[in-house]
Amino acid sequence: MSNTTQQRRILQGMQRHFEEGRLGLRDLTEHLRPEELRLLRQRSDEECEWSQGALERLTSLVVLGDRRRLELRPRQDSAAREVLAFRVLLIGFDAAERRHVTRLLEQAPKADFQLRAVESLEQARIALQQSAYDAALLNLEPSAGSGASQLARAEAVTSGIPVVLLASQELEPELVDIGAHHHLLKSKVDPRSLACALCDAIDQHRATGALASSQEKDDHAATRDALTGLPTRSSFGEHLQRALHYARRHDQQVAVLALDIDGFGAINEALGREVGDSLLLIAAERMQAALRRSDLVARVGPDEFLMLLQGREFDYAPARAAERLLECISRALVVGGSDHAMTASIGIAIHPQDGDDAEDLIRLADAAMQRVRGSGSNAYQFYGQAENAEEERRFRVADRLRGAVQRDELRVHYQPRVDARSGTIVGVEALLRWTDAEFGPVSPAEFIPIAERSGLMSEIGAWVMRESCLAHERWAVQGFGELRLSVNVSAQQVQSGSLRDALVDAVLGAGMAPTLLEIELTESALVDNQNTAAQLLRELAEIGVSLSLDDFGTGHSALSYLRAFPVRVLKIDPSFVREITGEPQAPSFLNAILALARTLDLGVVAEGVETEFQRDALLVRGCHEMQGYLFSPPVPEEQLVGLLRAGPLVPRV
Repeated sequence: MSNTTQQRRILQGMQRHFEEGRLGLRDLTEHLRPEELRLLRQRSDEECEWSQGALERLTSLVVLGDRRRLELRPRQDSAAREVLAFRVLLIGFDAAERRHVTRLLEQAPKADFQLRAVESLEQARIALQQSAYDAALLNLEPSAGSGASQLARAEAVTSGIPVVLLASQELEPELVDIGAHHHLLKSKVDPRSLACALCDAIDQHRATGALASSQEKDDHAATRDALTGLPTRSSFGEHLQRALHYARRHDQQVAVLALDIDGFGAINEALGREVGDSLLLIAAERMQAALRRSDLVARVGPDEFLMLLQGREFDYAPARAAERLLECISRALVVGGSDHAMTASIGIAIHPQDGDDAEDLIRLADAAMQRVRGSGSNAYQFYGQAENAEEERRFRVADRLRGAVQRDELRVHYQPRVDARSGTIVGVEALLRWTDAEFGPVSPAEFIPIAERSGLMSEIGAWVMRESCLAHERWAVQGFGELRLSVNVSAQQVQSGSLRDALVDAVLGAGMAPTLLEIELTESALVDNQNTAAQLLRELAEIGVSLSLDDFGTGHSALSYLRAFPVRVLKIDPSFVREITGEPQAPSFLNAILALARTLDLGVVAEGVETEFQRDALLVRGCHEMQGYLFSPPVPEEQLVGLLRAGPLVPRV
């Protein structure tokens, strides 16, 4: 039987009940089976034989029942159904009408109505202050003004409970438009219709309240950190904006403190996420206790917090607050019966001397905190006017870098990877270069860390991946399609989850074989993102993408990392290559790396090869693949193609 036929049969049966007044929202939720509800949601566009008006009313009930999240109850015998009790306030009925309404509701099935009658809205106000009611039944009197004005006055008094209207004549259309959906004519009212009208109004009102409460919870969740309950970054920014507005008007100061828990990633790795969360929760409580109740603490990152201080005498207050914060965090924290020690780094920026903008103050406080981390941690530092010039350049570089892709200022250069035995180019490493209209050529050593701190590396990294793969496609057309392409990947790309999409889009867009692509990650990037990276890199390895470990030996080198990740190539850091001199002593660490690679059957590339002596010493030790200025510096694509066409590379003199 087709869906349309089944829909027709269900709705035809429901229509009869509906038009006879025997089907209300409560009946619908009790009698409709889930499969019938699903069918009704799949409405056919075909012409129907039944009344379109009735169909629309029925369907709206189905949709309403779903939207209000009303529970579909299984069928029960009438005797077994729960009897619901509701308190109803009768407003504006004379004695005879009250008795009539009371008799009707006494005969109502499935519900027990407890009634209280008042003659006026003022009495209704007093009654609502004394007790709680589920609904109000309002007697509309033609002599008391328009129905709309009577409803408005009643809702002003009964705010919080639904109002059902009992009228002696049909309601004006505009009254229905403003929400008087629950109304009955006195001449047609009976026990069932009156009870259903009250029950439907109460059900819908409660469902609406549940939705509003759910929305409030969603709004609260959006502005509160799930672990600590502290405000989030967006909420902190709003508070800071208001504090700055007040401070400008009253010539006051505002301080922003940026606090980072030192080495928290290592704590999480060593003790586990559960212990780490417990430590963070205790630290957050201590931070709040160290400050005044009028100060604000927000959690803005895994181990990063912001504080807002205002309304103080500011001569020494931020420094005293920072000292208390450092002291409270450094006290032993007991979790799981064990003592744990933590330290923190704090940066401080103050309005108006350091800045007048909320985002600028946050950024300056963070910059001061980063300097503390770089100089030993467990301390605090003011941003200070004297450092503005250096920091201003970093801000300007970050701002200019944001539009560099759109302005077509970025370029990719390529450094050959050479089999030093023959001089054959076997691969290339893609290296990013930037020439800005304002600053001129900017060193990658300067702009790449700024891009990572500013959250720009995911976008820039995706652009490099795309441009490099398209270049490889052009080389393939010219007969160099077997060349291996190596692209550097930042920790931010791994952490943000953007690497997979960027890589797949680039490879598919260029029609390149994944087996010819190699991604380079530093050891520190793997350590900082170990859980995130492991599964991702294994998935990429399954489709043929290689992983090389860049700057090997300078970070957290450990066999566990080589076992946990699908590493195929170790790239020896130039610092170890520079140890190869004419002196008789052997570079022992370099020998150890090469021995490890042979044992684990890993490829090795020596970077930074600048002299023939270094080349020959590496060849003797079994390292054949190299890159460095001895063979070629990084060059634009056009020059690389020229090198490929020229044949084997000979050392540059």
